[in-house]
Amino acid sequence: MESYREKISHILQKATILVGQTNKDKINDTTANSGTIPETLATRLEIYEQCKEKRRARTTNDNLEKGENISAEFIKEEHQQYLVKDTDKDINKKLLQTHYVKLCLETLIELNNAFRESNEMKAAQQQKQSTVDVSNELLGVRDLRLIHTMLEIVISWGIYPCLMPGAGIPLSQRSISGFTQAEILDDLNKDENDHISKTIDDPRAQYVNLFNLMESLISIIFSSNYNELSCNYTSISQILLTRHLIDMYAALLQLAYGPMPKIGDVVIVGTRDSKNITNKKQISEQGSPVNVNEQDTYVIESPLFASSRKVVNIEKARQESFIMFSRLFERSDDYRSLESLMMLLGASPFHPAPNWLKGICGRLLTHILLKPDGVQKVIDFMIGGESEVNFSKQENISRVLLSVPGQMTSVEDYFSKICPQLLAILASTTSDPNINAKCEISTTTTVAAFTIIKMNAKYPALTKKLVINKLFEKLSKWWEITSGQEKSNSTVLFDSSVQGSSIISDLTLDDSMVMDETSLQSTIRVVHRILVGSEPAPDLLQSFLEDAIAPLYHLYAFAVVSKSNLREAVLDILLSYFRIVTNSDGLEALKEIVFRKSKRHAIQPPEIGDVNEVYFAPGPLGGSVMKLRLTKQNLSPTTTNINVDLFIDFLKSLSNNDLTGDFFMYLLNEYTAAKADHSQTTNSRRVLTLLHLVLGMIDSLGSDILHKPGQVIAFANNVLENYHDRVGSDDHGSRQKQEQRENSVGLSSLANIVYDEESSDVELPEDQLDEDETLTLALTLLTSLLAEHKSLSTQDAHILNLVFENLSRFRNHQSPDVRQMTRDLRLAISVRNAARASLSSPSSINDEKERKREESIQKYKEAMEALQDEILPVRASGLVILKEMILAKDPFINEEDNLSKVLDIFIQMIQGEESFIYLNAVRGLSSLAEVHGQTIMQKLMKWYDNPNENTDNRLRVGEAILQTIQRCGKALGKYITTLLPPLLHVLDKDQNEQLRVSSLSIIGIACQTSPYALSIWFDDLVGWILNILDFEKMMIEVRRASVVLLISLFRGLAVDTIQQIRGDLLKRAYISLRYIENTDTDDLTRYHARVCRSDLDVIVKGFLTNGNDE
Repeated sequence: MESYREKISHILQKATILVGQTNKDKINDTTANSGTIPETLATRLEIYEQCKEKRRARTTNDNLEKGENISAEFIKEEHQQYLVKDTDKDINKKLLQTHYVKLCLETLIELNNAFRESNEMKAAQQQKQSTVDVSNELLGVRDLRLIHTMLEIVISWGIYPCLMPGAGIPLSQRSISGFTQAEILDDLNKDENDHISKTIDDPRAQYVNLFNLMESLISIIFSSNYNELSCNYTSISQILLTRHLIDMYAALLQLAYGPMPKIGDVVIVGTRDSKNITNKKQISEQGSPVNVNEQDTYVIESPLFASSRKVVNIEKARQESFIMFSRLFERSDDYRSLESLMMLLGASPFHPAPNWLKGICGRLLTHILLKPDGVQKVIDFMIGGESEVNFSKQENISRVLLSVPGQMTSVEDYFSKICPQLLAILASTTSDPNINAKCEISTTTTVAAFTIIKMNAKYPALTKKLVINKLFEKLSKWWEITSGQEKSNSTVLFDSSVQGSSIISDLTLDDSMVMDETSLQSTIRVVHRILVGSEPAPDLLQSFLEDAIAPLYHLYAFAVVSKSNLREAVLDILLSYFRIVTNSDGLEALKEIVFRKSKRHAIQPPEIGDVNEVYFAPGPLGGSVMKLRLTKQNLSPTTTNINVDLFIDFLKSLSNNDLTGDFFMYLLNEYTAAKADHSQTTNSRRVLTLLHLVLGMIDSLGSDILHKPGQVIAFANNVLENYHDRVGSDDHGSRQKQEQRENSVGLSSLANIVYDEESSDVELPEDQLDEDETLTLALTLLTSLLAEHKSLSTQDAHILNLVFENLSRFRNHQSPDVRQMTRDLRLAISVRNAARASLSSPSSINDEKERKREESIQKYKEAMEALQDEILPVRASGLVILKEMILAKDPFINEEDNLSKVLDIFIQMIQGEESFIYLNAVRGLSSLAEVHGQTIMQKLMKWYDNPNENTDNRLRVGEAILQTIQRCGKALGKYITTLLPPLLHVLDKDQNEQLRVSSLSIIGIACQTSPYALSIWFDDLVGWILNILDFEKMMIEVRRASVVLLISLFRGLAVDTIQQIRGDLLKRAYISLRYIENTDTDDLTRYHARVCRSDLDVIVKGFLTNGNDE
């Protein structure tokens, strides 16, 4: 008995006779080129049959030993016959192809069986040797060429002539294997378009012939003892499953799903003897049904089955074809199945696939897609190994994946199978523990993320249900586990998926796990790949993150503090969200972060540190976990809801001034409302968080939060009005008490007019302290805003003017900080108003006047810019410029509106603490009064006599009035009716010692400058002075100033004193001076009294002697 090696060698020798020996094989075939390939193949068939018969005759061992080379010997012996050609020989190419297909198929089956026997024997031997490495047969290049050529002949000459148009790849477009003897096929395939290769013309005959061919090929792949678990394929089987899978799919799909052959006359194609192939005989063709009662049952005789008549039931063949295809499809590699099905769908634009083939291929593709890893395979196949996928290809892939197959019961049913696979693809690339590793994201991951994005746009509700809810299933417990779920016995239900079963945690010190480290890290990575690596879309981000922003931020805050590797990924997600959503959505998200409340959730989560609070903690592997607090945490009263500094840094990273500005205004309003609510329900921790956030944002963000000045100005104006409404009356009473305290403070001299009103021992009610905090906050914001915004809109400027009016109520506030900010703000607003006036002033008609006016406006602008500078000398230079323009009687300044604004500027400037500034302001006021006389003097006197104004400011205005009087000289008389009544009113009614001294000093200077201007007031003045000296013993400064005023009056009138002042008043004055000189406790007062009495003596003596003694 032949060994399996000898058997395989013999079969390969037969294959060599069929397809292996051509003019390119160099086997001493010197005359092969003299004939055509069909003639040569016909000769080969004759040689093959003769060789077969000769070998049967050699049965002895000797002959058997020589049988290894029998084919070569026979060819050599019959060489002359092989070379002899009949030039008139008419070869039937159809029958030649058919017979060659039969012989090649028989040879392949025989060789495949020999391979299986060989492999089984080797496997048995190796199993005895306890080894598991069972390798397939090893074949040389020549042997592989024989197998490939025979398979190509079976496919090209046997299967494709039976295929319908559009089914399979046209032979002209097939790529021939490098192992195939291509010259054998070229000649017979070149007439394929004329269908000369079709061996059978009847559809039913073609159907049965194709069925038998496929049955034989399937038997090669799956033998009777085929083991599905070990998949022990032979070399021939592997070649079929790899290179010819599309051909087998095309044939089996046509058999199982193609149109049934039409009922009618049947032509039986057959041949009784293969020798007739080369004869010039026409093959008879006839056929008849085996059973006339069964129209689908026929007898088929063909060259493939010439030895017997085979009865085939077409319906049964169709069912068996379906079984064969199902078996082949399930055992084939999915990637190769995808490739084959896609090629069948678009094999050639000139041979479009028929509709039935398109339908079944689509269903088969869906079947692959719905497999557990089908989406991954489809994406990989459509990417085709490219390192980058352009947008167009991503669109195509997503369109395929999002197209719901017709055989699916519902859209949701389809996506319920697809979405888990998409999420698995995104999660499968997250094995690297370092989420921030700069690794290249696979193209499959990119396509999966893109598909989810497109699904959200097309099916938002399903995306929410099948993707978003699955992703954030555990993270959403941040909102779902609330104090409303707390049990009376402090037991809490928590996520059973972490522990593997449903557990109720008893009261314990260990907090329950809500989300473990691996799940949390995987969730963050998947969300990061979907959102951060995709095109920005507000709807997408809103859909994914509307319920997850608060927990994601708190995870980010914990990651920053704990140096977790999730920090950068979570920050990317948050930034992507806030940079693309609208400001209103972003504002709501910030509220959720800070206050842990959401409009979408009816129950507010517990406060920080409370039972049932969901929080983040360190994980066992260095990451983060989410836990549920079971025991209340004792926190300091000064602990805020969030880390304020970290949150402000996060706001900076948003780079959205509009959003931060809106959020800042929300915080301001919330803080104001919370401070106004003095009920017991006020959350002190919330108020503290608000205050820290507001102050921190002012310090850190500065101009960023003042992006919309109108909001800040309106807020400040509301605070000023509300403050005045609530504590205005109390403030007025405090001011009166403050004025009374000021009366007890003395001055060392008239030049020392600055007095510190701050009293450290004043205790304010708690409510007023809260109001003062809010007021200080509003003024600070307004100061920062005016410093950042040099120009405002018309509407904002109008509101700012309202603020200017309301600020006048706070010039005498008990807090020195408020007073200082009020002064600075009023000055800044005055300067702005003056600057705006210069820009809106109309131009003159005359060119020369217009030029001068432009020069004045430019100079005025320089002064305004200088006044807004923070450097004191620069600000002082602005005052000097204004004073020079006033003294030069500049027409622009002389305009009524501008004059009023300049006056306001000087009035604001004198309220400053820096002497370098307010002394220049005093000179400016004096210049205004000198140039513009009555108008300015009336305003100054009104300010000076106003008891509601600050004492310091009134004293500084008084100094300006004093300088004005000195400059008036003899012209003082025209202003005396404006000056003296307010001065006497202050002297008579005001209880402030400093103001009374100032008033006496101003009157004294007036007496020295132009005494006769006061002629009608002499008696009243002397009477008031004497009353002060006689009755006000405790006001030392006032008594000094009174005596000095008498000296100024007597010296100013000189000898006319006797005529201008009544005698009884002079006599009373002399007595009082004499008394003061001898008894007054103040040395300086006694000295001034002695000087005044001496002056009076000289005046009287001069009057009596008529001045001769002098």
